[in-house]
Amino acid sequence: MYTSNKFYQPRNPEDSPFFKVLEANLDAFEQNYPALYQSKQGFWRPVIRKSLEKFMRCGDLREGFAIVRCKDCGDEKFVAFSCKQRSCCPSCDKKRSIILGRRLTTEIIQPVAHRQWVFTIPKRLRIYYRMDRRLLGKLSRCAYETMRELFRSETGNNTVLPGMFSAIQTFGDLLNWHSHIHSIVTEGAYTEDDKFIRLSYVDMRTALAIWEDKVSDMMLREEKISQEVVNHIKSRTLEG
Repeated sequence: MYTSNKFYQPRNPEDSPFFKVLEANLDAFEQNYPALYQSKQGFWRPVIRKSLEKFMRCGDLREGFAIVRCKDCGDEKFVAFSCKQRSCCPSCDKKRSIILGRRLTTEIIQPVAHRQWVFTIPKRLRIYYRMDRRLLGKLSRCAYETMRELFRSETGNNTVLPGMFSAIQTFGDLLNWHSHIHSIVTEGAYTEDDKFIRLSYVDMRTALAIWEDKVSDMMLREEKISQEVVNHIKSRTLEG
């Protein structure tokens, strides 16, 4: 029965350490951000305040709720509205992840072999993605074009297309700024008549060369770096 604590335990977001830190420090953090952090972290984007305030209202009955009634016994529960955000709200982010995972497995991902790919860039280039967030979407596009070109090269077929799902991530294990792409990619590609060609092995050196070229060309088109920078990066073994 849904009224059992086993199935529904309303949470109190105000008890979380994250909520307490924001409640006590958000205003001061925003006021001092330009002087203390903007030069290294990028300008204060209005979406930051908006997103954090949504989190602080998440699960608060005063911000709205639905009444859920058991059709068998008539018992009622008040269920507070959630902010439905990713990342900044741990509760809603977990729910979104579960829903997305279910959709991927039931509606999107085909029943063929897949492999995880992680696309990273040298530390020297990461600052540009912090200052210009438009580049993150373009970086994701570079990742797809890399896989498409790689599989076409490996199969000798210039029309095949891989299946690929990507997520942009902007932080590393230490919560440092580290823009990169996580992807789930089919272990092969589809022909125009929907025939799947499986490739259990691909040349990683070829993949790396294509990825370097895609990112370099994109950064040059965006006028973020010069050809001299590209040549210097390609001539060295860099972290990332």
